[in-house]
Amino acid sequence: MNKNKTQNKSHYKKGRHAELAGGALRTSASSTQTVLAWQQQRQALKTLNQVQGDFMTKTTRGFTLIELLVVVLIIGILAAVAVPQYQKAVIKAKLTRIDIIMNALFTSFDTYILENGIPSSSHSMDMEELDLGIKFNYYNSGEHSYYNEYGQWQMGISSFSAYVYFHGRDSMKNISIGIERRFPSNQLRLVDVPEKLLERKAVCQWWASRYGAGSIINGANPSYPAKTWCAEVGVQ
Repeated sequence: MNKNKTQNKSHYKKGRHAELAGGALRTSASSTQTVLAWQQQRQALKTLNQVQGDFMTKTTRGFTLIELLVVVLIIGILAAVAVPQYQKAVIKAKLTRIDIIMNALFTSFDTYILENGIPSSSHSMDMEELDLGIKFNYYNSGEHSYYNEYGQWQMGISSFSAYVYFHGRDSMKNISIGIERRFPSNQLRLVDVPEKLLERKAVCQWWASRYGAGSIINGANPSYPAKTWCAEVGVQ
């Protein structure tokens, strides 16, 4: 009987020890898992902070000197190509407006000559003598000069030519054109061009493309050396 009790106690103690050992193992494994999970979370948070830091550094660092120089170079190239083309287009539009009025003036000259003949001496045209349908205002400068929104116009007719000189102002600033129609050939000739190189080249090329460079001549007045000035910009 006593022997059985002793054996039962021995078995109980062994079982209790095994249970405690198993609990300790489970507790140890659970703690290890907790530590690993915490380490993984810490590593993930560290990685996230590093990624965010790299992104902020890249997005807020600004431009390098080389990048700025490249941008300035590209803008300079575009400006060098676009600005001259724009200026040429503006001048061409101005010349088109002037050309319309010039054609109306010379058409009126032709009508005047048909009705009155070519005068034997120089005659400054009075705008009232011409049926233009264009509004001009008298410009008191001692001769028959007129102006409109584009600039000043001087015109006249003699025994050998009819002429129109235009000197721009405001939006037509830097545009000057002098045109003569020689008798009896009735050939139109360019005798005055702008002083400014850009406008001068545009006027010379415009005229040469329509009437030929041979119709560009120096006027009798030294102030109107169209042929010489056009040659200086490569039109001759």
